[in-house]
Amino acid sequence: LNLPEDGLTKEIKLTQELMQLFVEYHIPSEILSYDPRASAERKPANAVKHHVAATQDLIRQAKEEEEAYRKRDEVKSLENYCLAMKSTLQEEKLINKVELRDQLKIRKAVQETLDWLCNNVFAEKNAFEEKQKALEGIVNPILMKVYQAAGGGGMSEGK
Repeated sequence: LNLPEDGLTKEIKLTQELMQLFVEYHIPSEILSYDPRASAERKPANAVKHHVAATQDLIRQAKEEEEAYRKRDEVKSLENYCLAMKSTLQEEKLINKVELRDQLKIRKAVQETLDWLCNNVFAEKNAFEEKQKALEGIVNPILMKVYQAAGGGGMSEGK
């Protein structure tokens, strides 16, 4: 047959690799058959290209959706933190223990963050994380000061 010594081995390996691609990309088995009389759009190579392109589009779309969900989680996390801080400032056990100046500072920072959030819904995910860290940098020292003044063990009604 005048085939190179390893010709059959290479063809078998190529066939195995091709089959692996069909399995990996979930290509339908009817594409495997070859009909030389088929029109250009029905030829296996074109069908495979179309199927792979469609699969890649699905993967890209899934990645975009996942990123959108992550971003939405960051937005919700920042919004929930702001609302929790507003609620914390209204607790009876804290309202008299946080100095008015500090209450105003926290309220202003929370409101500025909520305003920023409304105007920057399409910002990058790490922008939301940075904004929350900045807000925590304002709120946490004030609350720590209040908790330490109350004895460090939390805020009880009797203190």
